[in-house]
Amino acid sequence: MKGGMTRTMLLRSLLEPKNRLQLSQEFGIDWKAVDGHMAKLLRYGLAAEVMAVGTCRVYTITQKGRRALELADKRQEPDSAECT
Repeated sequence: MKGGMTRTMLLRSLLEPKNRLQLSQEFGIDWKAVDGHMAKLLRYGLAAEVMAVGTCRVYTITQKGRRALELADKRQEPDSAECT
């Protein structure tokens, strides 16, 4: 899926609450791109806004987002049956 890898990286980073500027600087992407990705993560309940001061929003990963990361990690693990 287009943007899936970026959203996965953002989710993993949100294990510690961050705002869009912090995420933008961490990944070297424009804050407007972060906004677009965050909109999708929020829409599907993978991330949540935990604080807002003016235009600054702080986001964190939800339980649903943690589960999605677990599933993504399992999908990337080599199948132990194939290794024997």
